[in-house]
Amino acid sequence: MQLVSLPGDKPLWSQIAQILSERIANGTYPVGSTMPGEMALMEEFGVSRITVRQALDKLVSRGLIERRRGKGTLVLKPQDLIETHLHSSFSDFAEVRNHTERKLLSLSRETPPEEVAEFFGIPRAQKVVRLCRATVINDHRAAYFETYLSPEVPFDRLDDTGSLYEYLGELGFPVTSIVETVRAANPTEKDRERFEGLGEGALLKRCRQGSFGQMPVEYTNSTYRGQDYELTIRLGE
Repeated sequence: MQLVSLPGDKPLWSQIAQILSERIANGTYPVGSTMPGEMALMEEFGVSRITVRQALDKLVSRGLIERRRGKGTLVLKPQDLIETHLHSSFSDFAEVRNHTERKLLSLSRETPPEEVAEFFGIPRAQKVVRLCRATVINDHRAAYFETYLSPEVPFDRLDDTGSLYEYLGELGFPVTSIVETVRAANPTEKDRERFEGLGEGALLKRCRQGSFGQMPVEYTNSTYRGQDYELTIRLGE
């Protein structure tokens, strides 16, 4: 299959991920079936193993497939995704709990992941602000936030532990729309590094994309301990 590789086009791994997603949606790869292996996909699309793995990693992050040792890549039942407009901030969780604290872990300028650069519409090599924070409840870390900000935003608040969205509004970039994807996931090795004493229970993963009108402003990946949070969505009045 011929893929497009021209300046301004989607990366090859992103094109492959989209094609595979469509095949899962239309039943080409039925739920419960095993997807073609990496070698087969490399031959079909004429790309490297790294490119194929990037595409598969994207499907894993979306909850469409699962890699099982000795069994290959299994197609999962697609979850219903709710696109909504929720006003979220760093201070919107666990307010009723005692001994709740929000901590700034790091603030730096880094090259973003491919999906973040694509959301902002910037070159992959362009650096953006990366902000890592955590919520601590009763002396244990209950949530971890990794936020990337558009290079258009002049963010320089080194000690902020309050509302990110309030500060963005003060800078002239109020977030007026949000798209969130929420799913349950098993802990990864990186999760175990971030959460001390993490057991085998599922985590809550949230990907949030905030915009000011048509301008992308922030991209946040959040991870929550399942036992510390519950998700409530109210639709309508």
